[in-house]
Amino acid sequence: MMSIGFVVATFVGMASAWWDNGHMLTAEIARQTLSASDVQKVDDVLQSIWSRDFPNRSTFSPAATWADFLKCTSESPYCQGVPMAVNAMDAWHFSDSPYNPQNLSIPQSLETTWYQQPSSIWAVDQAITTFLSAQGAWGWSFMMLFSLHIIGDMHQPLHSVSGYWNNSQFGYLPNGDRGGNAIAISGVPGATNLHALWDSAGGLYTNNAPYTAQQTADLEANASALIRAHPQASLPEFNASEFDGCLSAKSFNPCFSVLEGWSNDTYAQAMGVAYGRVPSNFTPGGFLGDAYIHTVQQTSQRQLALGGYRLASFVSSIIKTAPTVPSAQSGGKGLSTKTAVLVVVMVAAAGTAVIYAAMYYKLRSAHHRYTLVRYRQHNDDGIQA
Repeated sequence: MMSIGFVVATFVGMASAWWDNGHMLTAEIARQTLSASDVQKVDDVLQSIWSRDFPNRSTFSPAATWADFLKCTSESPYCQGVPMAVNAMDAWHFSDSPYNPQNLSIPQSLETTWYQQPSSIWAVDQAITTFLSAQGAWGWSFMMLFSLHIIGDMHQPLHSVSGYWNNSQFGYLPNGDRGGNAIAISGVPGATNLHALWDSAGGLYTNNAPYTAQQTADLEANASALIRAHPQASLPEFNASEFDGCLSAKSFNPCFSVLEGWSNDTYAQAMGVAYGRVPSNFTPGGFLGDAYIHTVQQTSQRQLALGGYRLASFVSSIIKTAPTVPSAQSGGKGLSTKTAVLVVVMVAAAGTAVIYAAMYYKLRSAHHRYTLVRYRQHNDDGIQA
């Protein structure tokens, strides 16, 4: 049984995503591909809203982990910080296109509704609508946080599929394997199912946010190595201008077909590699073997590079819609959501206090005038008597 630790020599060894590590790699590849001014615009908008509540997840690469952190229900090595327990958007992270090679009886609707609300395709399409319409920083930044994350998810093969099985390899799963989550494996530290193995890029990238200075340096080095190993020209699926084209189209959901194409590319990797390369003698709960894990690592590195380039082209096309905010470099920082609410409450309380003070002063003055009049009337009465 192999020890999950071999890495292509040009990559810096990192201690355990598409867990946090994989998402940050996708974003870091995009960051290194984009112009510095485009990255700064994204950082400025994110930090204007989120820097106080999420100081470690409000700049470009770390921000790619925010959408997963949002789901945390308890603090753990995987969820470091106060749990948010927001799970309403969980389905935004995947598109479960059915893979049913044995033609099991499954609902016909699954064949035609997998990409609809909610799904990763739908969520990024909705983000585009927000970017094109939003006038303020909150909505724009909220959907950018999700886009930085979900576009990474869209390139993990088992985030674009759910397999339906009845065989010795994967067991009886007539309701779907939820992207490999229902297929147990062993022999890989930290990965107890097929989905988790792919989330960790075969055990290559497993650090969890927030990062130390050394982990950040390793992240940047690994991203640079992936760019060298998988240049844009080596990836025939990559089209740097596809978002420019669809965003200029005057139609409803003009970029939906681009996002669907991305998902279909990843689905093909799931069929041909994630499921297709599983050894024929594998049974649920078993070890997948060194050769398969090496394939997971190689495929994952390619998908991380492709995802990073596509994220960069997405941001480059959408950045013109970014709202104007004070630059984070100049020290301009917005109020956090919690602080903003507190300020509103304090202002309201202060206004109420001023009103009450004015009323009190008015009543006191009226009482004083009434007393003075009565005093004068009393004195006048006395003189007349």
